[in-house]
Amino acid sequence: MLSIHFNIRNPWSRRQETIKEFHGKTWLDDKFWELEFSKTAELISLSVSITHRQSHAGLDFDLGLLGYSISFNFYDRRHWDYRTDKWGTYHER
Repeated sequence: MLSIHFNIRNPWSRRQETIKEFHGKTWLDDKFWELEFSKTAELISLSVSITHRQSHAGLDFDLGLLGYSISFNFYDRRHWDYRTDKWGTYHER
């Protein structure tokens, strides 16, 4: 896992509101994406996280400036089974 975070928050603000959210499935099996625009208490923020071999592994990117942020997430919908060291399998009913 790679994770980089930097932020400066307004400590007196409790502002947290989603403005708009988009999401969908990709052409790849079990892969999905999300895009979100928000009002936040962040004056400046940058966050990048890349994960694999864990539940919902993928790429997270977050950028915030002067109380507004944009977040992008590209992830795998499956859960990681640590006992077998493989993606978990589920039987659909």
